[in-house]
Amino acid sequence: MNRKSKILSTALGMLLSLSLMVGKSKGQTQTVPFVEPDDGRVPLTDGLPSLPGGINQAKSVDLYIFKICENVGLNIECDPILNSLIAVANQPGGSVRVLLEPCPSGGANCNPGVTGPVDVAMKACNEFLAAGSKVLVKSANPGDGTLGILRAHAKSFLIDDGLGNKKAFILTPNLVPSSLDRTTGTRRDYGIITNDIGVINSLSDVFTRDWGPDDTTNPPITNCSDLTQWSRPGQGARLMGIDDPLIISPDRLVENPDATFRTFARERILGLIQSATTSLKIQMETISPDSGPLCGASDRDTDILPLLREKANQAGFNLQILIGPDAAGQQCNQLVVNALKPGQALVQNKISAPGGGSKPGKPHAKLIVVDGQQVYIGSHNLTKKSMDERREIGRIVNSIDSPETVITLQGKFDEDWAANSPPPAP
Repeated sequence: MNRKSKILSTALGMLLSLSLMVGKSKGQTQTVPFVEPDDGRVPLTDGLPSLPGGINQAKSVDLYIFKICENVGLNIECDPILNSLIAVANQPGGSVRVLLEPCPSGGANCNPGVTGPVDVAMKACNEFLAAGSKVLVKSANPGDGTLGILRAHAKSFLIDDGLGNKKAFILTPNLVPSSLDRTTGTRRDYGIITNDIGVINSLSDVFTRDWGPDDTTNPPITNCSDLTQWSRPGQGARLMGIDDPLIISPDRLVENPDATFRTFARERILGLIQSATTSLKIQMETISPDSGPLCGASDRDTDILPLLREKANQAGFNLQILIGPDAAGQQCNQLVVNALKPGQALVQNKISAPGGGSKPGKPHAKLIVVDGQQVYIGSHNLTKKSMDERREIGRIVNSIDSPETVITLQGKFDEDWAANSPPPAP
């Protein structure tokens, strides 16, 4: 590290320490970040030193689950957090409500009310409803598009410790070992914890809407094998105010609610990118190209890549994109890499390790850093499906409200960028 870098690092460290001291002394609204798999499950189960309290200290939990079980070879493994949630539900006065996505990897043909949920969702359902468990589970969507939501890809949750302390967790990771296990995890992910009452109320509002008006006409699942219980009524997309603290898909603006209007998430996220004046750092599992072979029409988008190209061509602008490797038989992400200048986008195959160096891994993150001053974090990929068709939840955090969040997430991006950059020419 050269002298200039050391000075900058020291200054950022002092700013971070000062912000933490101020937050603690005033008991003010806080937003704190964490990095996966580096930090493991502790931020979720027990919180962080500057904002303690997690699932293990909760009296009630409301959460969206895209995956909590995953395929490992020929087996299906569920994360230990599942047992932590059952423990919360089974304590006196405990409550855990789960909106479980039935088709996290089931493709276009997954229809839970007809063909049933995919294997990892069925496993999670059976584990949550095992003998003695008091967890309540509902299907996050009927899988047929009748709610205007083709997948519930959100990964956020709310906790309440019963003593007046509530927190919202806005996440990029699924609750699975490949994202959360400090030893074996291979997916780069991020999260924030906040006691911001506006965020808590917004997340509570959308969860309540998705859960349904009552448990009598829209009851929780009692038998996971009864496929009729996976087809459920719901209220679908809602209308949002322009000042809502969360970015939620596929909801639409109150000011322009007609069905053909661009979603609130598309306006906010593309607007964030457009606002960048000097730099953009983007870490995404996938990004939609605007054309090309081996990338289906439903995976293409006419806004996203043209906007990135526009930014890339601005004089003196620094664009850095870390993107995941393509799934077998597709080239969507590679088309994005090819459309930009050399060195602006890298396919990420390594994640930096906490003790230095790197290890094999890929991004599951959904992170945008703008001018080193703002970050988007949440479940949205930069894709048409995420913007317009799926239940997604994210948040924009700025360096005034939480310098720790911007510094931490940008710093980890920079480490991953270095780990995946080709060595300099001799």
